[in-house]
Amino acid sequence: MLFRSDTVYEDRLKYELGVIRGRGNFDYFYITGDWVRWAKSADPLPGDSAPKKPMRIGSGRGSVAGSLVSYLCNITTVDPIAHKLKFERFLNPERGGLPDIDIDFPSRRRNEGKEYQARKQGRKNIADVVAQQHFRPRAALKGVTKVLYGYDSEAFIEIAKICHHDSGLIDEVHDSDLELMRERISELDSWAKRFTKAWDHSVRLENKADPFCMRMSKHAGGVVITPDEITDYMPTVRSDENEVGFRTAWSETPKLSIVDDFGFVKWDALSIEGMDQQQLIIDSVLERTGEIIDLDLLPCLKNPYDVEKQIMEAFQNGLTLGVNQ
Repeated sequence: MLFRSDTVYEDRLKYELGVIRGRGNFDYFYITGDWVRWAKSADPLPGDSAPKKPMRIGSGRGSVAGSLVSYLCNITTVDPIAHKLKFERFLNPERGGLPDIDIDFPSRRRNEGKEYQARKQGRKNIADVVAQQHFRPRAALKGVTKVLYGYDSEAFIEIAKICHHDSGLIDEVHDSDLELMRERISELDSWAKRFTKAWDHSVRLENKADPFCMRMSKHAGGVVITPDEITDYMPTVRSDENEVGFRTAWSETPKLSIVDDFGFVKWDALSIEGMDQQQLIIDSVLERTGEIIDLDLLPCLKNPYDVEKQIMEAFQNGLTLGVNQ
């Protein structure tokens, strides 16, 4: 059932398809739609014969919920027109870069979802996006002091108190230059005068708000897929010789996303415990009552006003603990 007239949906669909066509993004939607379709189905992994248990996939995270094309491809399950969601927040002709669609997988089955792409696209054509943790002010001060003086030292105990959130001295968001912080924070200035070696090393690592890399890990959900072997397109790394698969040596930072800037296609396949919890509820209802619940068919997804009164009262009273974002 359409929430508004057929013409509204047809005009919106033509507009969205025109934008997607002009940006050359049809392949992105095809791969994403196929991925979600497989995850929700009982189809086995490519090469396997036994059917799998369908996965609970998120209804639509972020701006992609404003896309009617995504809704019709079953990538999302929220009617964007009924909910008055804007497509332009997701894509518009002036916006550079590729679309950014996040897929919420159950935390226990995210690797299974990634394995589907590895088998379909080629195991050597897929890699996790590496994440870098940097020597920001707190990390630089505490890390250097721990190495030079030890946990039990006066230097470390004092700098740990200065860096602690409860001290209120350091703003995690805006404080990014140790030298400027020292001018403002008298406690830090006093500490730096007494432990000059630790201070000098910390300043070098923090590098005037352009910090050195402290360690590498995996992006929370980023997956890159390339037409051929990924090593033909970009450098890759592994955490050790036993790691299966690749990580891109290029990472995303708040200032720069090298993966996107070079035009590589990235998906965020997120591991969400809320999806596991929803599946447990569905399984529990089936076991107790024999009723099969399909959360993607909830009336409120198509009509925002079709919500039970007691549900809205619970939200109004702040009873939202456990609600998935």
